[in-house]
Amino acid sequence: MDQVEEIKSRVDIVDLVSSYLELKKAGVNYKALCPFHNEKTPSFMVNQDRGIFKCFGCNESGDIFTFIEKMEGVDFPEALKILAEKAGVRLERIEKKFYDQKRNLYEINNQASEVFHHLLTKSKLGLQARKYLLARGVKKETIDQFKLGYAPKNFEFLSRYLLKKGFKESELVLSGLCLRRERIIQDRFPLFDRFRGRVMFPLYNPAGNVIAFSGRLLKEEEGVGKYINSPETPIFSKSRSLFALDKAKTGIRKIGAVILVEGQMDVVLSHQHGFENTVASSGTAITLEQVKILRRLTNRFLFAFDADEAGAEATKKGVRLVLAEGGDILVINTPKGFKDAAEAINQDPSLWQEAIKKAEPYLDYLEKKTLARFNRSLSPEDKRDIALEILPEIASISDPIVAGDYISRLAARLETQEKYLYEAMGRLKQLPATSYQLPAESLAKRDLAPPDRKPEAGSSSIENHLLGLLLVFPDYFDSIKNFLSESDFNLKKTGSIYKKLKKGYALKRKFNLEKFVASLNPRERDLINLLVLEVENEYNGEDEEIAGEEIFSLIERIKKGKKEELSKDFEGKIKKAEKSGDQEKIKKLVREFQEKVISSN
Repeated sequence: MDQVEEIKSRVDIVDLVSSYLELKKAGVNYKALCPFHNEKTPSFMVNQDRGIFKCFGCNESGDIFTFIEKMEGVDFPEALKILAEKAGVRLERIEKKFYDQKRNLYEINNQASEVFHHLLTKSKLGLQARKYLLARGVKKETIDQFKLGYAPKNFEFLSRYLLKKGFKESELVLSGLCLRRERIIQDRFPLFDRFRGRVMFPLYNPAGNVIAFSGRLLKEEEGVGKYINSPETPIFSKSRSLFALDKAKTGIRKIGAVILVEGQMDVVLSHQHGFENTVASSGTAITLEQVKILRRLTNRFLFAFDADEAGAEATKKGVRLVLAEGGDILVINTPKGFKDAAEAINQDPSLWQEAIKKAEPYLDYLEKKTLARFNRSLSPEDKRDIALEILPEIASISDPIVAGDYISRLAARLETQEKYLYEAMGRLKQLPATSYQLPAESLAKRDLAPPDRKPEAGSSSIENHLLGLLLVFPDYFDSIKNFLSESDFNLKKTGSIYKKLKKGYALKRKFNLEKFVASLNPRERDLINLLVLEVENEYNGEDEEIAGEEIFSLIERIKKGKKEELSKDFEGKIKKAEKSGDQEKIKKLVREFQEKVISSN
């Protein structure tokens, strides 16, 4: 057994998926609301025995590795490592095979994090940084928990250290921690450190590796940014990464909500005082990828960006993305007299606790804030301006019932008719992407429905569906085995599996699905497992007669398609023979046509 199969045998897919989603028993399978698209009725199915999942709404499917890749936003090697740790399997050969460059980048970042943390907590070089963090209310235990560090104000400290550890210059540059000097003078060191004189906040991936850093300047300097972040690298994508998500996942699932703040210090102090469902978007406005990752953990988003114009704008951008993904949004109003969550928490954590309790739905917040600017009797132009500010947010809501309720309320506030607001919202959707903009995917996602029960017209889907039905309803095989051969299949793969299936039935033993699936090669096994799951989801015990009718109907379609294909083939060959005047060949082809096509009717 190779290591991938060993991990599969040790990790129960139901246990794994249950740690992310609420699964409910549904016959031989388990079901849940799909984490990969917005839906109201569960169409996400998990089969424990076969170790697979499939969503019949968006068609995402796979095994434990695919599930982790999609849920955590990682590639196969990272999913392999995460699941190996869960299974207690030590990766050797596979790790060597897959990791190469990425493994070195993880190691560079991990070692840099260790050095920065040591300098902050143990060295005289980090004394001022320690004093700064203590003054901000950060405890020693929290410093250790987040592995906060300090990058000394030295251009070559980290570069020289990592080179001595055996890493290549090219790897250090690729990691984003070091940069090449533009002009290399003889005998001058070729690299310099990106982070200097900064408190360091490491970002982790789900496997516990450091993938990037954010550095805060210890002493502000003119023309130098207060925060700088790692650039995009092969192991770090800004649009997919959230600061402290690795630490917040448990809290998000437990509480059923995520708190989004703007800065790393907001997150650190939030976690220190028990608000463990808090993450930050690391200095950028929240992205669609980040929303999707969080949406898999919760449907409830609490925005707590800084109480300034930039914070308000960041909130607005993120809101439309969340609304389009079907999330519920509340806004935490930063307590008066404080700039951000960190300041309020440091002064009195109960102030922040109260602010969270009083968080209000975003559209209520926006409506109140917008109307407050018009402290007079509203003119028609005022009503237009208010509507233009609020309607784009309502248009982003994926649930038409919720959107309709907000339209009704706004119409009442503006003392106008709902139809005019709907008309205005319709015009907004036709505007170019300027101040008003919906995410490209939002409208397309609103009417997602499970696919129709009947298979598509393509021969591959028909053949696959027939195989699935014959495996789930084996009693019909005796009735059809003489009417269908492997040569009737267009696809070699399905024809090969049918041939093996026919051989299995011919043994005159009671057919055992699990043994049959185990006898197939890995690719065939994966296909059959999905086909069986699809059929089990579509049919139940009471549908056996319907399944039988479908089996005969599919066979008829397959054979009809095969005859049409043969007819076209013979037609082409006969025309070619006629052009060449080869009478013997024409007679032979006509005989074959009569035998293979006409006489088989």
